[in-house]
Amino acid sequence: GWGDRRTVTALIVGLAGLAAFLVFEARTPRPMLPLGLFRDIRFAVTNVASFALGFTSYTGVFLYSMFLQQAQGWSPTQTGLRMAPLFLVQMVVSPAIGRLSHRYGHSALMTSGYVLSGLSM
Repeated sequence: GWGDRRTVTALIVGLAGLAAFLVFEARTPRPMLPLGLFRDIRFAVTNVASFALGFTSYTGVFLYSMFLQQAQGWSPTQTGLRMAPLFLVQMVVSPAIGRLSHRYGHSALMTSGYVLSGLSM
């Protein structure tokens, strides 16, 4: 649980690593992630939203697979076959996403992508 020593230790180590990364990035002449980019509110909001969407999307995939196996009684193979369309569509669309983004805009693609992912489940 959250109060377990190993969980608390992992969280502390993770936060310390994040702090060390931010300090290093702020002081290095050629940072991997220029922190000044986050001064642009559009950039910051887009990145936070993308993180939240990605986190919830992949958490949903995990929980959905657990639901299919534990609540519905499906085998791992049946579950994988049921979820395959989601990943097949991602594989097929990924190479063309740059061109589509230029044509339709990233907001439309992100919205339609998550809607299609939800429908595929």
